Amino acid sequence: MARYKKGVDGNYRASIVIGKTESGAQRRKTVKAKTIRELELRLSELKSQHDRGYNFDASKLTVEQWSENWLRLYKDTSVGAKERTNIRSILNKHILPQVGYFAVVNVKPFHLQGILNLQAGKSKSNTVKINAVMKQMFSRAKQGGILLDNPAEFLELPMTSSSVRRSLSDIERSAVLDVCKTHRAGLWVLMMLMCGLRRGETIPLTWGDIDYSTGMLTICKAVEFVNNRAVSKSPKTQSGIRTIPVPPPLFERLMRDRGNENEFIFTPAKSKGMLTETNCKRLWNSFYRELDIYLGAELYRNKIVKTSFKESVTPHVLRHTYATDLYIMGVDLKTAQYLLGHADIKTTANIYTHMNANMLASVQSKQAEYYSQTANKLIKIV
Repeated sequence: MARYKKGVDGNYRASIVIGKTESGAQRRKTVKAKTIRELELRLSELKSQHDRGYNFDASKLTVEQWSENWLRLYKDTSVGAKERTNIRSILNKHILPQVGYFAVVNVKPFHLQGILNLQAGKSKSNTVKINAVMKQMFSRAKQGGILLDNPAEFLELPMTSSSVRRSLSDIERSAVLDVCKTHRAGLWVLMMLMCGLRRGETIPLTWGDIDYSTGMLTICKAVEFVNNRAVSKSPKTQSGIRTIPVPPPLFERLMRDRGNENEFIFTPAKSKGMLTETNCKRLWNSFYRELDIYLGAELYRNKIVKTSFKESVTPHVLRHTYATDLYIMGVDLKTAQYLLGHADIKTTANIYTHMNANMLASVQSKQAEYYSQTANKLIKIV
């Protein structure tokens, strides 16, 4: 007991060596307490932290400062520009406003759970992304000795809304095909609907990617948007590179509009370059508006005041419709995986299972209607 000295302030003090300075001198960390028992507990905790690799110099590092270090060290050279933009957006919109000014060592699980809880009832995919960013960022902080435990490790996802996987209805498909005849975006929309291309796969397509002797289309490029500009790159996975058949009606239109093989098929109105992100949004919004009006949207002074859609149509709905068509045509799962460019066959299987569930539900609905109409006859037969 005598080895601990009491200071003039009435507290006992002790210290341990936590490292060395650049000159080789010992660096020490001091703790103090009002009683020897409390001092020994704090000293034991300090030794435990040191043994576990805790970085005492980082005790004042804020979450905002660490997020910049984390992005620079672990993301700037390992992910694409689009993903870096998405991560920064998640940080700036959801995480830093809540805990950015906290010291990293002071962040507790309930702080981060509160961030996730703010997403209750909102997009499931976005909530999952927020959770992933927090887990990765604080996991690296733990790995670097800034934290002893990851406060994001055992968070619970709140109840959220899932995006609806759906295909075009027969009425919507008929309307899309009609609008495609005259709208500038028509060929672009048809390529997503009838070939199942992702939006990013349509943008770098050139006329030379079409084999006019066989009616086949080769997809070997994709794009990511960097500051609005489309930057061509290889598909995310090798599965994205594929050659697919072009349905005859679409092939006839491609033959009619055929350009030079090095020219892009889809271009801005006043240039021959690739579509920008803004171009794509405006093109889709224009097509969507015309489709909405075609299906009976209510207008007031040329502004849509009541949409005709129960559920919105997105470019991905077009691709999902293509997958539905493959299922209805009896295309086997492995071939569908190739045509859709899925790296994991589970992704294709999930779509096919979804289609099967929809069709079974449709049969069930028709059975219920049929038997309700024939109930009296059935009773007599029994």
